[in-house]
Amino acid sequence: MAAFVSGWCQPGKPVQTFTSQSRSTRPRHQTQAFRTQSRLYMTSSLTDTELKTISSLTSRKSYLDAFESLKSQGKLKRWNSYPIMVRNVTESELKLITKMDFKALIGQNQAASGTDIRNAFLIVLFTSSFLAVLAAAILPPDLGYFASYLIGGISIVFVGIGSSNPALLSAILSKVSSRARKGYKERVIRHEAAHLLVAYLLGLPIAEMELVSRGASMNAVSLYDVDGSRAEIDKVSVVSLAGAVGEFLEFGFAEGINADLDQLQRIFIRANPPLKQKEIESQTRWAAMQAFTILRTYKAVFDQL
Repeated sequence: MAAFVSGWCQPGKPVQTFTSQSRSTRPRHQTQAFRTQSRLYMTSSLTDTELKTISSLTSRKSYLDAFESLKSQGKLKRWNSYPIMVRNVTESELKLITKMDFKALIGQNQAASGTDIRNAFLIVLFTSSFLAVLAAAILPPDLGYFASYLIGGISIVFVGIGSSNPALLSAILSKVSSRARKGYKERVIRHEAAHLLVAYLLGLPIAEMELVSRGASMNAVSLYDVDGSRAEIDKVSVVSLAGAVGEFLEFGFAEGINADLDQLQRIFIRANPPLKQKEIESQTRWAAMQAFTILRTYKAVFDQL
């Protein structure tokens, strides 16, 4: 999904970390998110009282305090249990170790091809022409003429978009194709499950978890605000890339990473100190490798989640 927002939020307020919108109210699905985490990751069950107490918490600090307390009691042994260490990772090293093509991971190879665009144009042309003739034949003369004119203009609009902004047209066709492709639902679930699992293992509490479609975005997992420190950014960057890596492990490429990358870029720039372009590129590759390692290590839990 998922400083995955345009600016820093006030401490303690939940934010929509893997979508482009933020929220300042208590999330509706905090209880669902915590119950999902507790049932899948704990080595010993929480009592109903503990679940009720956790479910009533409304701030990042209260969640962290509660989770750390439960961990000290041996009930959340996997919470904040995975250590990370940042280092420079080259694109060739990432591909060698993980077998992931970085461009395929971030969706650069998934743009619609020339053949796809041509086929789409032919479909639009023949469909609009047929509908225009049909409208002229069955509607009253004045209305039929007007309707035929509007319907016939669809192909002209298509050509206009393709001529002025081919990248936009390609992105639209790619998105339509991905939605129609078999396995889209499973892709969304794996994307969000990867965000959720990695966030838990790195000690970032989930503010909200809601598997719903949000326009062009596949994202639905929310984290609380981060403080902008390098340690927090390191964790958030891994959580961000985890969604795409989770898709890649199953399908060989990722489709739901654009929003995550855009928002991650913003937090990199707003970090203290801000990351330079080469640092951003290296950090992104490192985060992808780290997410890959975590998801492979906890593959059984990931598949169950």
